[in-house]
Amino acid sequence: MKDGRIIKLLMRSVTRQRAERELLFVRRVAAVGLPVWQIEDLVCCEGRWGLVGERLPAKTTSLAKRLMRHPWEIDRWFQGFVALHKQINEAPGKGFPPLRRRLARRIRSSRLPKQEIQSSLKRLRALPDGDRLCHGDLHPANILLADGRLLAIDWASAGRGPRELDVARTAFLLRFGTAPGVASSLLRPLASHYARLYQARRLEEEGMSSAAVTAWRLPIIAARLARREDAERSYFTNLLLEEIARAEPLAAALPQSRPEKPRAAAIRSQSRKEASPP
Repeated sequence: MKDGRIIKLLMRSVTRQRAERELLFVRRVAAVGLPVWQIEDLVCCEGRWGLVGERLPAKTTSLAKRLMRHPWEIDRWFQGFVALHKQINEAPGKGFPPLRRRLARRIRSSRLPKQEIQSSLKRLRALPDGDRLCHGDLHPANILLADGRLLAIDWASAGRGPRELDVARTAFLLRFGTAPGVASSLLRPLASHYARLYQARRLEEEGMSSAAVTAWRLPIIAARLARREDAERSYFTNLLLEEIARAEPLAAALPQSRPEKPRAAAIRSQSRKEASPP
């Protein structure tokens, strides 16, 4: 714009309601002092909604683009990335919608077979609501690097939940990528390394249990399949089936899970025997 402010044009499929939600969320996040790109207004340009934001330095770029051009700097910015996410999750989630509800809605619209949907929702019901602020979509492409400052952007997926959920979501995005299409076989080992390193750093610094974070992976993968018909679908469906196969042993390790009553366990065991073929 002439006054130096920036317009971020959203995809044509983005509704006014979604654009207004992001505007509202950014204002709430900025009010608690988190480092964000300040959005000031909403405009419509040739049928597309756009967010009008504050002026940024001329050399501002996303962290993802910076690391693509200067890969040797990845260790330099990694700790800043971890610290920014930790700062976000320390903020209260009051006033934001519960992420469990959004995950459940997306799982139900995933068009997976009924059994896989039920398994995913069963895991989701066993997990805590949480009361922390979660970005919901934090990865290097959603962080701006402006004069040495890291600013979180794209808050439309933000919500209220446990920090373990947001950690699991970001570890998933770091490992498997954020754009349509599966990460190439050449990049996947590097992505997996930093996803593991990111999760390990958060666990070490904040005392979270590995089981409590890993437990969110099943509903996260199932929700990823909502309205998705591209090359990722088959790949993530296979990942989902692997997670379902590991579901019961992992559930036993969760501190939030309630032990099953002996009577209920006996009934379930008997039901399985009756359902199994002779």
